Amino acid sequence: MFHHDEIQRLLHRILERIESVMAAQADVDAAVAAINSAVAQVAADIAALHAVPAVDTSALNAAVAALPAALASVHELLPVVDPPVVDPPVVDPPVVDPPVV
Repeated sequence: MFHHDEIQRLLHRILERIESVMAAQADVDAAVAAINSAVAQVAADIAALHAVPAVDTSALNAAVAALPAALASVHELLPVVDPPVVDPPVVDPPVVDPPVV
């Protein structure tokens, strides 16, 4: 049977946990509101971009297409470095006691 003090202590513990859960829920609600606000801002930014007349990206596309060859040329300039040689750890053989006769 529980004593009055034990019941009070358990009820207080339950109340603390409920308050913790409610605070966590408030944090989640605030994060959801911030995400929804960001999504709305991104949607507005996308709509604004669609309103801009078409932009000529042909020079950008050509530069992007040339990147793999340029990177390959840079990699060819890098010196080849052998990985460091690491000696395996020295392991002492197990000590075996002589058989008892």
